[in-house]
Amino acid sequence: MFAGDLSEATNVVRFPSELREAVTVEVLDGLEPVPREVAQVAACLGLALPPAALFDRADEETARHIAEQVLPLARHERQHALDGLLRPVVASAAEACRRAREAAVRVAEARSAAEQAGMMGGGWLGALERTAEQRLHEAAALLIEAHGQCRMARGVGRAVDLARRGAAWAPQDGTQATEWLTEAGRALGGP
Repeated sequence: MFAGDLSEATNVVRFPSELREAVTVEVLDGLEPVPREVAQVAACLGLALPPAALFDRADEETARHIAEQVLPLARHERQHALDGLLRPVVASAAEACRRAREAAVRVAEARSAAEQAGMMGGGWLGALERTAEQRLHEAAALLIEAHGQCRMARGVGRAVDLARRGAAWAPQDGTQATEWLTEAGRALGGP
């Protein structure tokens, strides 16, 4: 049995959790890009972030769909339908996170190749630097896409979780909640 420090081992291979088990919202926690880092990358490269209301919109639209299409179903069909709503969105977000992580590895490889060429005085330095820059922009775009997909999956996950628990849906944002309650009151014939 190997008792040494694993940081010295060169034959250790990471087996991502998303490849070993079914991807759930909980597994997505470990895959999701850190929002602050995504914002910093977007700001540095002049890229646009996904809309701030993406979570709220996905949450509300999913809750509306659940109320109209899923809640009228029989109990066993309802659980199957809720799983059918959540599973593909979470799987898509996990796939986006995987693509972003792989792109980041390609950036590191390209930068390393450019640094080595710079130290050796290779004639390929300009081309390698352009490749690294191109891969950096591709990786940043994939990171931002993964962030958006995760926000959307979280919104869908919240609506599905509330439906599974039998809890009434209400917006998380205070202003949006007030507007929603006012609209619901008017629909019921209130002032």
